[in-house]
Amino acid sequence: MSLCSTTMQMPTTSQRALQRLQPLAGKRSRPLCQPIRSADLKRPELKRPEPPPAPPAPSAQASTEAPQKPMEIVPQAATGPNKAGVTVEYQREQAKRMNKYFQGTILQRQITDTTVFGWTPKNEINNGRWVMFGWMVGLLTEYATGVDFPHQLALMASYLGIADFD
Repeated sequence: MSLCSTTMQMPTTSQRALQRLQPLAGKRSRPLCQPIRSADLKRPELKRPEPPPAPPAPSAQASTEAPQKPMEIVPQAATGPNKAGVTVEYQREQAKRMNKYFQGTILQRQITDTTVFGWTPKNEINNGRWVMFGWMVGLLTEYATGVDFPHQLALMASYLGIADFD
């Protein structure tokens, strides 16, 4: 595989630019266009995390000497990368945690979307729309008949035989 073009067609803009730079190519330490060989490519190395070094055992002499300033120990996160860098195992663990998190959010969304009764956002939007529609009908009826909204409800109850307010 090569990055150079070896076709004999009309030169493209990049080929014309290379032709203009040919006099400068002799002054360069390496050519403008190099072939890439598969032997030159390196595979990434998979490193296993190294266990932390064991702390030294306390000796009897150390207890008889003057007390020294305690060492400051900075705890490393249990899932954090070590000093050698990010390992494949660390990446796998983080990927599993992300997958578990997103599966949980998908499950919560499905539960919310499939809930039919109760205080769901979809039900509240529909209730609000019905209330706005009722107020609009009441105001238009008041405008057309001259009867205000509470008296419209009383008239409806008396017409339907629910209550008599005479």
